[in-house]
Amino acid sequence: MTLIPDSSASITTWIAATVVGGTIIWTGVIKALAPHTFRRHLATLGWIPANRLAVAVTLAAAFESSWGTALLLRTYPRVVLPASIIMLALLSAISWWGVQSGKATDCGCYGGFIQPSIRQSLGLNAMFATLLFASW
Repeated sequence: MTLIPDSSASITTWIAATVVGGTIIWTGVIKALAPHTFRRHLATLGWIPANRLAVAVTLAAAFESSWGTALLLRTYPRVVLPASIIMLALLSAISWWGVQSGKATDCGCYGGFIQPSIRQSLGLNAMFATLLFASW
C-alpha cells in the first residue's frame, strides 16, 4: 500500500479524502486539547448525564482522530468512505436539530475556535460529503 497514488485520478481522490481526514483529525485534536467548550456544548444538548460528559468528550476526540486517520491512510475505503458520508449526514442532522431547538448556537465541531453558523456548518459537511463521494 502506498500513501500517495501514482495516477492523476487517484491523486485527486486521495487529496479529497486527505482534506476531509485532516479536518476531522483537527476537530478531534481540538476536543482533546480544549475539552471544556465541547463539554459545554454536549451539556446544552441534554442527551448525556453530567457525570458522563468528560468521558463523552474523550470518546468523541478519540473517535474523530481515529476516523480522520482512517481517511488519511485510506483504511478499508469501501467501508470508511460511505460510513463517513453517513456520519456527516447524521452529525448534520444533530447540529440542525440542536440549533433549531434552541439548545445550541453552532455545531460544536471546532471547539469554539471557529463557530460557523448552521448554514455554514451544513455547507461544510455537504462539501466534505461531496469530496468523500468523489473519493469513493
